[in-house]
Amino acid sequence: MVTSRGYLWLVSLAGLVLLGVLLGREVSLLPTWSGMTLLVLWGGRCLYFAVRAEGLRRRIQVHCRLFQAGREAPVLWAQIPFTVELTVFNPCRYPVLLVLEDWFAPGTEVVAGTYRCVLRVKAGQNVTWRYQRRAAVTGCVRRECLQVIVLDSLGMFQQRWRVGEPQQWWVLPPLCDEEGRQRAVKQFNQVPPPGSHRWRRPGTGSELLDLRDYQPGDPPKMVAWKVSARREQLITRELESDVPVRCLLFVDGAADVRLGSPGQRPVQRLAQAAGLLAQTAIAQRDPVGLVCFDAQGAEVLPPARTRQHLLRVLRRLAEVAAYPAVPRGLGATALTRRVWPWAHFLYPHLVQGSLNNMPSARLWRPLLDRSWGWFIPAVMLANLVMVFTVPPWRLWAAEQAAAFSRWCLPQGGISQLILFAFSMITFLIGPLLVAGLVWLWYGTQDLFGSMRRSLTQRKQLAALVAFNERAGPARIEHLLADNTAYTHALGCFLQQHLIPTPVHWYDWPQRQLYREPAKIEVLASALLRAVSRARDNELYVILADLADYTPHLLPLVTACRLAHARHHQVLVILPEPQGSSHPPSPFSSGTAQVSELPSLATSSPSPPESASDEQKLARRYYATVYQQLRRQLVAVGASVLCLEATNPLPVLLERLDRLRGYRSRR
Repeated sequence: MVTSRGYLWLVSLAGLVLLGVLLGREVSLLPTWSGMTLLVLWGGRCLYFAVRAEGLRRRIQVHCRLFQAGREAPVLWAQIPFTVELTVFNPCRYPVLLVLEDWFAPGTEVVAGTYRCVLRVKAGQNVTWRYQRRAAVTGCVRRECLQVIVLDSLGMFQQRWRVGEPQQWWVLPPLCDEEGRQRAVKQFNQVPPPGSHRWRRPGTGSELLDLRDYQPGDPPKMVAWKVSARREQLITRELESDVPVRCLLFVDGAADVRLGSPGQRPVQRLAQAAGLLAQTAIAQRDPVGLVCFDAQGAEVLPPARTRQHLLRVLRRLAEVAAYPAVPRGLGATALTRRVWPWAHFLYPHLVQGSLNNMPSARLWRPLLDRSWGWFIPAVMLANLVMVFTVPPWRLWAAEQAAAFSRWCLPQGGISQLILFAFSMITFLIGPLLVAGLVWLWYGTQDLFGSMRRSLTQRKQLAALVAFNERAGPARIEHLLADNTAYTHALGCFLQQHLIPTPVHWYDWPQRQLYREPAKIEVLASALLRAVSRARDNELYVILADLADYTPHLLPLVTACRLAHARHHQVLVILPEPQGSSHPPSPFSSGTAQVSELPSLATSSPSPPESASDEQKLARRYYATVYQQLRRQLVAVGASVLCLEATNPLPVLLERLDRLRGYRSRR
């Protein structure tokens, strides 16, 4: 509450009063009375500022709106700047000086203006503040809160708090550029109707597909009379089929594609490519469907070609790419150390000691919860039974106490009497005392040091999670007792607040924790279900990270073989691995804000000095696995493509043109 200037004034006034006391009445009373008067004024101004700041904190109003393309946006588009408009209303009867700092989760960057400003708001007036941000990738934009700092006019006091609830906006994949918006036409004289393409199967089109021998039952109009006259036998023409090419997109949403920092997660690049393909297909009036799958199951959007359906597809892609992976392989203690700085930073009012603390009685370890804990009370009870019911035990204790006292103090006297009494108590109820000390030592282990701090933080985090989940005290007790539920709740906390899981793409031991072979079976089942319900012709585009699953590809290979046997086309798109880089700070909007944030504890060690050798080995391994995967899928008629992070648009469109059976004029 007191700034550095206020502390400087306080120290100066205290020094003035001390100087007056040292000088005494003989010299002058002016320093003493002046210093005391100024101290009273300083304290009165501090109290006056505290009352005004508390009244402002309860009544201040802040509204946040996002604008994109000149209008308020319920959803955002990637790679297009949006304007953040903050309106501050001062309901008090006095002007205030405010320092406002807007906090956003990772995934956005400031492109114009500043996220921090100083405003002077007059009584009963509104002040609007605008600046621009940009979301570079698909997913979501999360605004945590607005930090308000009220300053004293003299700069001696300040009060800070957070205003507003967290808000979230979905970020849809970017719109196609001119390369993707061009219409695809055949390089022949006849232009197909919208949504119709040449298909390399017999049909009722207008383009010649093949010539074959006449078979009984062929219509006479399909006989090629000139060719039949030259060959002196009947020849039948086969025409191509002009039908819409239905495109079904399979997008991977498993945990292994959610690793990395915002903008470097493979799931975001896959969602961006899927959005590009969906927009291009619907621009040609082809039906597009979406299947989002992971290890738990798949969600299907049936094919359609309306604008509303395109928005639903883009919205679903944004939901898939929004959240990072839940941390795995970390214990309760490691997760507590990682989550605690963020919880204290985001919710300081919910983790303060006066509101959310750990009672000392809860830190006592219950002995009887252990399987061996019954042994200590049994020893104590047995010792008491022997003292009151077994007279030889008392005689034996007296003899041992007398012998011990004579051995220690043979002279006699009051010292020997005291020692005899102490020895008597020791030999008589010695097991009881030892068991009691063991019980006391075991129960008080968590009352001091690092254990007390870690348990207090765990209780505070459990209460914070229960409050966010709108649960009661039973949820807090459950999180304190169950480590599995506690670690899962903290992992969901990190995922909800978009705190990334930094695992380097070449760190294979860490990546093994996030492998989910079950997603291959889910993908194969979804593909088989789509083939069983297919119509004339289908185009299946699988956007998934399959490089680490070459031993588990048998169900997918079988499904691709069946799709190829039904004359469908399958395109598999793999994400290119990203290089290693340290993730940015979660709320970084500028260099000034990064230094104030807690450090991000990584789940994998930072790259060593010889990281280049590891990257070379990892790239070589990835190239080998990619070739193995490609051989397995190409053998059953599927096409395999590696999605480059630089500019995947021309390559994807060119390959889709080949699979559809026509060439685009670009």
